[in-house]
Amino acid sequence: MLRWGMLCLIAVTQAAPVSARETGRRATLSAKIDPNSDYARFVRRLRDGDTAIDYAAFRQSYTRLSGYDGFDRLDTAPAYAALREGKVGLALDIAVKRLDVAYVDIEAHLIAVAVYRMMGLPDKADEATAIARGLMTALRATGDGKGPQTAYRPILLGEEYLLANASGLRVAGREELRGHDVLRVVDPKTGAKSDIWFDSAGFSVNSPAPDK
Repeated sequence: MLRWGMLCLIAVTQAAPVSARETGRRATLSAKIDPNSDYARFVRRLRDGDTAIDYAAFRQSYTRLSGYDGFDRLDTAPAYAALREGKVGLALDIAVKRLDVAYVDIEAHLIAVAVYRMMGLPDKADEATAIARGLMTALRATGDGKGPQTAYRPILLGEEYLLANASGLRVAGREELRGHDVLRVVDPKTGAKSDIWFDSAGFSVNSPAPDK
């Protein structure tokens, strides 16, 4: 079961209230992204409020962009620090800049959820939540992570850690094994140890992650 609060919403309860009169910037498309690509069309639909898209196809469209690099990762620490300090403008800037180049980044959408809830903008928060949940559901549908044959197929390195955290597990280590990443995880409640397998073969520039 996904534990969304563990991902970023705890930061909201630790931060100071923010006036609802503040408004957030909407992500745009980086000038480096082909506006006629399938990816760009998906982004425009989402920005127009249509969250009922094919998220699996959306994720794959991102891997087909020129210059795609699955190792690219959002540094979330500054955003979470800004949320704890009530600096929602800074947190939103970090999320929006990331979404400009990677609208498929689940954690960037979760940061936006936290910001919008702090700003008293439930409709925007619900929209960002729907996108994050759709992307996470599509990721989880790619496998079960129990071994190399059924490994999850992330399109961004950050998805590996996000999936583990969303399952309430603590990452104790990471190993690369023949085109796979293996996260060594621990259940903090029981102490049980296990592995989560990810197919990382597509994590290279202009080398799309394989379709499931």
